[in-house]
This record gives sequence, C-alpha cells and structure tokens, in this order.
Amino acid sequence: MRSASLIAVVMALQLGSVATSDPACAATGKAEAPLSANAEAQTAYERGEEAYDKDEFDAATAHYSQAIDKDPSFAEAWFSRGWSHGDSGKHDKALADFSEAIRLRPAYAAAFRGRGWVHIGKKDYKAAIADFTQAISFDPKDPRNTYGRGYARVDAGEPDAALKDFNETLKIDPKFADALFERAWILKDHLKQPEKALSDFNSAIALDATIADYFHGRAQVYDDQRKWELAAQDYTQAIRLAPKGNNSYIGRGWDYIELKKFPEALNDFSKVIELEPEVSRGYYGRGYAHDEMGSLDAAIADFSRAIKLKPDDRMSFRMRGISHWKKKDLARAEADLSEAIRLDSSDPHALF
Repeated sequence: MRSASLIAVVMALQLGSVATSDPACAATGKAEAPLSANAEAQTAYERGEEAYDKDEFDAATAHYSQAIDKDPSFAEAWFSRGWSHGDSGKHDKALADFSEAIRLRPAYAAAFRGRGWVHIGKKDYKAAIADFTQAISFDPKDPRNTYGRGYARVDAGEPDAALKDFNETLKIDPKFADALFERAWILKDHLKQPEKALSDFNSAIALDATIADYFHGRAQVYDDQRKWELAAQDYTQAIRLAPKGNNSYIGRGWDYIELKKFPEALNDFSKVIELEPEVSRGYYGRGYAHDEMGSLDAAIADFSRAIKLKPDDRMSFRMRGISHWKKKDLARAEADLSEAIRLDSSDPHALF
C-alpha cells in the first residue's frame, strides 16, 4: 500500500504558482511584481516566504500574520499562511486561511488545491474532491490539480476515477513522478496488472531516484512475483533513503525468510521492534526467524509478546503452537493451535 507520509510531501510540493498565471513566474511560485500595494505587508510576506523555504513554519506564520495585519485583503498572505499552518499540522487553521483566500479571490485555483489537501488530511475526501474539481475548472492545465483529485479519489475508494485523473495528469505532464507512482499502485492492487505497475514504478524511479517510497512500491511488485532477491535489493535502497522506514525493514525481513537468510531476517525484524516497540508485527517476524533457526525459547518469547500486543493475532498463536510442538510441549501446542482455530476456523493453516 502507498505511504501515508506522502501527504506531507505532496503538501510541501504544492506551493507552486501561487500568485500568478504568468509562466515565467510559475516555475518558482514567486511573482515578479509586489503582491500587495502596502509596502510593509509585502516586506513581511517576503520574510515569510524566506522562513517557509527554510521549513521554519512558526516564523513563517508570524511573518504572514504581520502581512495580513497590514493588508487584510492580501489573498496570497492568507494562502501562504494556510500552507504554513498545514505543514505544522494545524488543519483547522489552514482550512480557515485557504477559505479566506478563496473569499478574497473566488477563482484562486491554488487556494482550492491547498484546501483540498487539508481536507485529505482531515479525511474529508468528498470535500477534497470538490475543491480539486474547482481548482481544475479554474486551471485545467495545472497537473497538480488533477493529481490532487486522483489522490483524494484513491483514499475515497474510487480507484477507477482516480486512474482517469492520474492519466490526465500524465497527459499534461508525462514527467510527474508522483502520478506515475500513484497509478502504479492502482495497476498493481486494483487492476492486477503487475507488468504495467512495474513500468510505472521504473519510470518514477528514473525521474527521481531519491524517493524511498518508489523503491518500496517496486519491491512489492517483485514480492508478488516471488522475485525475492530483486525485492530485497529495492527494500535495501528504500532503507538507505529513509533509514526509519519500518515497512521496508518488514518487507526485506520476509524476503530474507524466503531466501533462507534467517540471521539477516532476525536483524531486520529487530530493527522494526526498535522503531515500533509497541506493534506486534516485528515480534511476530522475529519469532518466525528464531523458529526457523531452532531458537525455540526465543521464538516463543517473541510470539508471546506479539500476542500481548495483539490478542487476536491468530498467526502468532499458530506459530507459538508450532514452536511448542517442536519442543514436544504438546499441551501448550494444542492450546495455542485451538485458539488459532477459534480466532479463524476458516484458516486452513491453523490446523497445522
């Protein structure tokens, strides 16, 4: 599944052409002429932009607020403060600022787009789709608008409509790497077209080989194809790019299990536990590796920890039962396997 952390990345990329439709200005998002007739407001706004570019969101917000105080009709200042609030996780304040920017400039496509991303952050996908649709109506040639709507439609459970939006995005800008990435997930998970998904992941990586999620996505296609070595290589690259990416450690750990590289799997699952000590999956994976290596007491300890964190984890009960059976502790094995069956009687694996 695609990474939720992409929302923050996407939001940071959306600042684009905020004040003008002039192509010369669109590349940087900065206007050639002052945006406010009030010199003090303009100066405060520019200081806000400098702070925002340094990811100093509190300082940026303060400067944008000064600009608004000096010129309450300064739509761009409201818009930019909306982004600053959004990047600080203050969704309600961001929503209010984008709405004011739209009130001041009703055809402000970028403000509709910004508000759409805030709605996604608040999981209000219907409102997000409506805002991106408005942005498209005012600026149909900006690929960020169709991309945003496609993203919202994925989260709303509308993959077919999302696919149309991503196709349109790529028609406008064939080098829109995030659109290739999102389309790849639809091709992989919804349409079950792994080769086409692989092609999109490859294209996204060719455009930007610094994004961990692109390698993680391609690794999952390789996993589906049982190409464990290739998948492990991509997870490794994803980990290099994002060392705290616990999902990539999980993926590579299970690839190592398939490749019979149990010590390496043990290390990866231990890293997952370090990153998320209160989540069961790392303990389950490490327990599995311990079991395969014959370290049955360590395996039982890890499966027990997984069960404590997730009491309805039938697979941990099943595997702990198998570890008990290998130790010839038949009573505990029977108890665990019976619990696995109780949790899911339709699971053939629970029967051993």
